[in-house]
Amino acid sequence: MSSSGKKTRSGKKRKRESGASASRKPFPSMWVVVVFLWIGLLLLAHQAARLAGLTRKEVSPASHEEAATTGNDAPGVVVRHHIPMAGENSKTPAPAMKPPVRVASAVMPPSGRKKHSRGRVSIIIDDMGRDLEMAKKFLDLPIPLAFAVLPYEPHTREVAEMVRKRGRVLLLHMPMEPKGYPKVNPGPGALLLRQSPEEQHRLFLQALKRVPGAVGVNNHMGSRFTENEEAMRRFLGWVKDEGLFFIDSRTTSSSVACRVASEVGVLCFNRGVFLDHRRDWPFFREQLGVLLKLAENGQNVIAIGHPYIETYNRLRNLDKIFAESNINITSLLAVAL
Repeated sequence: MSSSGKKTRSGKKRKRESGASASRKPFPSMWVVVVFLWIGLLLLAHQAARLAGLTRKEVSPASHEEAATTGNDAPGVVVRHHIPMAGENSKTPAPAMKPPVRVASAVMPPSGRKKHSRGRVSIIIDDMGRDLEMAKKFLDLPIPLAFAVLPYEPHTREVAEMVRKRGRVLLLHMPMEPKGYPKVNPGPGALLLRQSPEEQHRLFLQALKRVPGAVGVNNHMGSRFTENEEAMRRFLGWVKDEGLFFIDSRTTSSSVACRVASEVGVLCFNRGVFLDHRRDWPFFREQLGVLLKLAENGQNVIAIGHPYIETYNRLRNLDKIFAESNINITSLLAVAL
């Protein structure tokens, strides 16, 4: 074979080898690119997950303590606040307080999530101090009742001491002028609109001294007095000076108590339900239904009862009734804290 023929064949062979090697070279580089792309996607996915986690933390639903405000006619609903405990000495200075906020309902959770929480209920027994044996009966109930003691009754001091020793919440049940006075009589030592500010202050301090250890005040009667903004502003200023809080018994729908209290800087809570304004069972059952409905809707509610034998008999089984609805009957302070 001639040398030119050998050169031609060897040239073709080199071209085929160079073409084959050229076609094989891209494969390793393609795999490297795929690997790098895969690693990049993993890093991007990790970064996206981290950012999503941060976003969820930033927009987490508000706690149940945060709530919208409402007007004076709100049914005894309260939100979390610190209540100053004056203890045995009513002169003990109270810690700094923020104006109270009454609520209609807790902030609703995001759509698609149901709110399962139940409200709590606290019960105050008013008009204590008249009957020592009845006071003992109510104190023996397995319910953390609060007791509002009238200052000038035969057993005022004894009942107040019993309440303190049992560790229950003690309130001064302050007599105030009602509509229809003097035909409607709030009893001795009542605050009247015709009295001078000095006389009103003296009567308040005197009443408070007769119920030592009271951590708060609620009004006995007082439908006329609690509608008077000037009188309530003075009175709530004295309540603040003593380091106490105020429960508005809401004997009138036109009460200005809690609105004025928020301006003065006193913790104030509305009564939600009167359990035994009438003493018959149908009325009590109706009021109990209102109380349960409010609590089932997530509201914390303050109810008021009186030291009647009928009320005592019904309260003996009340804890079981509320337990069936997954609602807690708790201390007045626990409802507000």
